[in-house]
Order: sequence, then structure tokens, then C-alpha cells
Amino acid sequence: MVVQSQFIEMFRTAPKEHVHLKDIATYSIGLTYKPENVKPSGIPVLRSGNIQEESLDFGDLVRVDSSIPDTLLLQDGDILMCSRNGSAHLVGKVARIRQLPEPMTYGAFMTVIRSEYMDYLFLFFQSDGFRQQISYGKSSTMNQITQKMLDQITLDLPSKTEIEKLSPLLEQADKSKFDGLKSQFIEMFGDYHSNPKGWPVTSFEGFAKIDANMTTDYKKYADYPHIGVDSIEKGTGILSGYRTVKEDNVISGKYVFTPKHIIYSKIRPNLNKVALPDFDGVCSADAYPILPKDGICNRLYLAYLMRSNHFLEYILKFSARSSMPKVNREQINGYQAPLPPIKLQEDFSYIVGQADKSKYLS
Repeated sequence: MVVQSQFIEMFRTAPKEHVHLKDIATYSIGLTYKPENVKPSGIPVLRSGNIQEESLDFGDLVRVDSSIPDTLLLQDGDILMCSRNGSAHLVGKVARIRQLPEPMTYGAFMTVIRSEYMDYLFLFFQSDGFRQQISYGKSSTMNQITQKMLDQITLDLPSKTEIEKLSPLLEQADKSKFDGLKSQFIEMFGDYHSNPKGWPVTSFEGFAKIDANMTTDYKKYADYPHIGVDSIEKGTGILSGYRTVKEDNVISGKYVFTPKHIIYSKIRPNLNKVALPDFDGVCSADAYPILPKDGICNRLYLAYLMRSNHFLEYILKFSARSSMPKVNREQINGYQAPLPPIKLQEDFSYIVGQADKSKYLS
């Protein structure tokens, strides 16, 4: 991680004070709830699966219909940590809380850390120094970071002046990640819930086409890449781990796509996951190839729109009601959003490309 390397280099020689974590931060364990509290509507409870690559992922939300103390509601700037899990590599992973679309809480296997040194701690929690100090929390049945363990964590704390240098570093780093560019998206296009820019509200089928052309021609597509929803990694736009159709040995129920398409996973928990292929291939029937309309909608803009909270909130209404955790063509086509001018969409696409020319949605 480039930012982690810069973090180490910035503070390697800076004067530091050796402190305990408990002296500069507070932390609290999350909500305990019963299965009967889980409802289609209610307060979302963030769990370990909602942290993906140091960012929040709202693709698989559990909601509880119960009274939540104010102390357990997440605040902007919090660090959310997975503090207990059966998988050791998941324990200690963190994400920062920023601009939540609605009030949210967090589960009992999670911990929230609050401090005036949030930027510094966020990177410290990803460092080897922190990992080494929590390694003794592993057991054969459960891996955990207890509050007592956090009390014993020590770290070297630079001066506030030195730490302030982190802010532009993290801001620049975020420009190459979806959640950072989401801020750029909001800045350019405004809050789609209130449409402050006054753009014409357009249905999905007005600016994009679900181009689901199914083929059963095994011979024609035998050597083409076959993309399943498991190959759309964390909504990052990177396609990996795919097999050819020949290796899959079946063509039934495959959609054809090209480098002009966006591939959208239409099943939970991946309802806000998209990928941008740069090759021809076929994809699982659990995904849709979607084609933005020329001169109306930019491909990269559409990918970010489909990963926005505005789109996700709309889609989750359908998957929550259905016994089948997926959405269909009619439901997607019913989505409506303000449509900005194509020139502004292209300007956004240029900014994304400059932030990370190799990954676009990393």
C-alpha cells in the first residue's frame, strides 16, 4: 500500500512520544441483538462483511427493529474495527465512518474507536506494529481483540503538527478509491435525493440499456472468458479468476458482453457491485451486461452511479421483499435519477482516470 509506505517514511525520524492507546482514544463494543429483531426495515447494523479494503460496503446490510442507544450510533470520523471473528485475518480490519446515508449502528463483534488522532490511528491499525501486538489474541475457536488488549496497545505518537501532514496524504490516496471518489461524485453532481442542481429526472432505461443477450452457442464462445459474480471483486471494477467457457463445460444461461459494457451483479450481497471489462466475454445469468447510451451517459459515470447510495437504497427495497435475493430487469429500469449533462459526466470520468489510470474503481 503506497500510503502505508509514506506513513512509515513520514514518521520514521519524527520526534515521538510513546503512549498507550487508552490514553488517546476511547472504544466501545457494538450492539447485541436477537434474531427476532432482524427486520426488512430498521437501523442497519454494520458487521465485519461490511468492511472491504478499509472502506464500507453496504451490499449486505442487516437491519434491526429495536431501540438503539445514542452511544451506539456511528459518528462521522469514527474508526470501525472488526474485533472478533472465526477468521484470524479479518480481526483488526478497519474502516473510517464518513457521510453515512442514514443512521447506523454496529454489531457486538465490532469495536468503534474515537480519538482526536483519527487519521494517524487509522493507518497505525493497518501497520505491522499493531498486528504484532494483537497476535496473542488468537485461539483455536475464536480470534478477538478485547478492550483489555486495546488498553495494552502502545504506539509512538508524533506531534500534532507532524500528524496534520497526513490529511492531504490521505485525501490524495482516497482519490484512487471508490469511497474517496464518491466525495468527488457528490461534489460534482450533488445529492440525488434532493436534486439541488435541478437536472431532469430520467428513468434508468432512458440513459442505459440492460443488454442481456443470452446465448447457448457453446462452440462459438468456447474460448471466451466466463465471468461469474464471484469474479466481480468487491465492486472494484477488476475482473479476475475467470475461466473460459470451455473449462466451464456449459454455456447455458450466459450473457454476452463487450468492453463497452458494465457488468452488474444482480444478486445479494453484491447489489452495488459492478465491473468494467476490457475484453469480450460471457457472464453468469446472475449478472447483467449494461450498456450506457451514447451521447447521454458516460460508462464510468454510470458505474459510479450504480455504486451510489441513491441507487443501492432503491434496489434494496426489492431484494428485501423477495424470497429470491436478487433484482430483475423491470425493477432496475424503474430506477430514476437526475441526469447531468454528458460533458459533466465526461469531466468526472477524466478525474477518475487521472486518479488511477490502471484500476478506475479500485
